[in-house]
Amino acid sequence: MSHANVKSTHIDAKARELIAFAVVVTLRCDGCINARTDAAIKAGAIREEIVEALGVAIMVNAGATMVYSARTIDAYDTKTTEKDVTRRWRLETSRRSKAAPLP
Repeated sequence: MSHANVKSTHIDAKARELIAFAVVVTLRCDGCINARTDAAIKAGAIREEIVEALGVAIMVNAGATMVYSARTIDAYDTKTTEKDVTRRWRLETSRRSKAAPLP
């Protein structure tokens, strides 16, 4: 089912993922939030776009949607921060291995 709309030519992957965020947040599905976060990052969604999509979900379903919206932003921040830390670690390790050995 998750691949049912992959071949759409009218809505791009990023837009589909932003819509999916609004849906899973209103469904209050923690596992779905993590899966959609990964898919949205892969589709090129940035934090501000996710926040805007979550704003639509809050407008439609208020209450619990606010709690799950916060969880979504936490998931995004965690996943993007982990990638940044890993990227910096790899770069630093690469630099150290290329540096001249100490006398």
